[in-house]
Amino acid sequence: MFAFLLAMSMVSAEESFTFQKNQVFTLDIPMANNNLSDCNDCSCEVSIFYPNGSVMIRKAPGENINSYCKYSNVSEVLGKYGGEMHFNNSVDFGKSSFEFLITTSGNELGTAESIIYIIFLFVLIFIFLLFLYGAVRIPFKNHRTEEGILVSINDMKYLKIVCMVFSYLMLMAIFGIMRQITANYLFLSEAYRTFQWLFWFMLSFVYPIIVVSVILMLIMFVESRKIKRALERGVPMR
Repeated sequence: MFAFLLAMSMVSAEESFTFQKNQVFTLDIPMANNNLSDCNDCSCEVSIFYPNGSVMIRKAPGENINSYCKYSNVSEVLGKYGGEMHFNNSVDFGKSSFEFLITTSGNELGTAESIIYIIFLFVLIFIFLLFLYGAVRIPFKNHRTEEGILVSINDMKYLKIVCMVFSYLMLMAIFGIMRQITANYLFLSEAYRTFQWLFWFMLSFVYPIIVVSVILMLIMFVESRKIKRALERGVPMR
């Protein structure tokens, strides 16, 4: 994923056009080359190809505005499109190629943005692993002797629950940022739908998990207070 982000930042830096999915995009392609220096009276046609190479439109007439061929359309397919524009007057003709991006947000990924995404994703993964380590390693049970007699209360169990909740939230955040990356910049539709489903699935359980965790810690706190009072009175407990 990191390699994809860096590669896309290099590719996007060379793109002339970036448009938003399901929104009208307008191409302005200059109609001038070595043969035709002035194209105020030229006519033009535009051909556009989907990212997989199939034809989106072929030789659709464009509008000449100040020697620029203007063409508008709408597309719901993410990715990098290729195209050709043919233009001519009564004497000569010309041809030019172009490329443009269709993204979910309508923004292109530059080097600075890719570095930010990589750092942010790395930090989220690190924090998730940190909380996950605490959730796994911190003991939950109270301290007992080999005979099973309870000798002291384990106050770290509250921290274990907090680590479990925050590891859940961090994993959900990771799915959220992966959803944005795959949708806006990597054009991986199946991966986007997977991360989208995982993110919303986990989000639907956030409120119940937090409420249950708070209630559980309150119950544990009350029980621990009772046990501490019994231990202070010298009552053996198992």
